[in-house]
Amino acid sequence: MKDILKNIRAKLLHGDFNNEEQVRFSLVARILQALGWDIWDPNEVVTEYPVKKFPEKDITKEESGRVDIALFINNHSDRTPEVFLEIKAPEKLKGYYSTYEEQLQRYNYHDRSAISILTDGVEWKFYLPSAGGSFDQRLFNEFNIRDDSVEIINQILQEVLAKDNFRRKAIQTGEKMLEEMKIIRMINTVKEEAVRLAISLGDSRYEIAHKLLKNRYGREISLEDITQFWDSKVIENPLSKPFLDVDDKPKKPEPDLIGDSEKRVNRLNFIKKVPKRVFIIDKWYEVKSWRSMYILVCEEIIKRHPDTDLSGNLVNENKWSKGNAIIKASNGKILNVNLGAVASEKYAKKFLESHGYNVKECFKLEF
Repeated sequence: MKDILKNIRAKLLHGDFNNEEQVRFSLVARILQALGWDIWDPNEVVTEYPVKKFPEKDITKEESGRVDIALFINNHSDRTPEVFLEIKAPEKLKGYYSTYEEQLQRYNYHDRSAISILTDGVEWKFYLPSAGGSFDQRLFNEFNIRDDSVEIINQILQEVLAKDNFRRKAIQTGEKMLEEMKIIRMINTVKEEAVRLAISLGDSRYEIAHKLLKNRYGREISLEDITQFWDSKVIENPLSKPFLDVDDKPKKPEPDLIGDSEKRVNRLNFIKKVPKRVFIIDKWYEVKSWRSMYILVCEEIIKRHPDTDLSGNLVNENKWSKGNAIIKASNGKILNVNLGAVASEKYAKKFLESHGYNVKECFKLEF
């Protein structure tokens, strides 16, 4: 496989692949064959596979409702697709990740594969359709054949796409990679703050990160995992949302997290407090925790604005991973409540503000 990858890299650098058909046959099929798939069996490697129940309204001149390649284990009678591969011409993914992810999501709506792949021959992106969250949040690994280590590329392909691993082992590998990536993304949201607090307080950056993560996301991430993944890179599509417990985290630390050491210490003390009362819109309420405060704010908004979706955090069906804490709101919809102190306050204010309320007048906390 390594020799094949090196040869493909050389051809990519030389510009030998000029269109989608060449990528499909001379590049992708070559890799599939090396991974044990019988590319000459049309029951196992199906080109232009017609997706079941593909919405007619979504069929266009450019999108026919057919996946470029679908892989099947030929001795299975249920004909459940193991892999969907959506293939583009070289360099065509750049700047259009979101568009093609939506296309791949539509293919998986009724006819879900175990693993889905988006590639232009150069970039390869791997998704786990069975995971929670929006489709872009199901990205669990990626590589660039032209630039990345052949050793790493080979390892990913062998673990995720080799025929012998389907279906159970491939899904387990995808789930493990996705969980690791989720942890890495969460660590990256507190890393800068943890480093600065460690300098100010003289404590371990990993221990401070452990406390920040527990308060912010309600997750007990071990010091071993934090240390292991501290310097790991984050997989992030340029146009996609991060796979965290809420749909849109801050891209950088909030202003009050990047001031002098006294402000940083005050912020760390803040997340240790527990609210006792909260003023919402026009009335004070007794609360026992950050979560109960957050739920109360959401319910008050739902009561006054029945059509709200709370910026995507109130949905008809659970879109988050199984580890997330969710409840059924008073209107019967699912509400994500897997938030720590900082996020609970932040999103309570955000929801009120987005519905036209003056946060300074309509939201107050007592501890």
